[in-house]
Amino acid sequence: ESSSNILDNLLSRMAHYADNLEGLVEDRTQAYLEEKAVAEALLYQILPQ
Repeated sequence: ESSSNILDNLLSRMAHYADNLEGLVEDRTQAYLEEKAVAEALLYQILPQ
């Protein structure tokens, strides 16, 4: 029983860690897309038409 409890605990912690990483990736992807849009708008203003 002790080993299954340890395994359950490990699996739970890994699932929590994976969820946390997915959230971080989502946040950073959104920040990247926002900065990309700003950079593209700036380039559009700078480059000759």
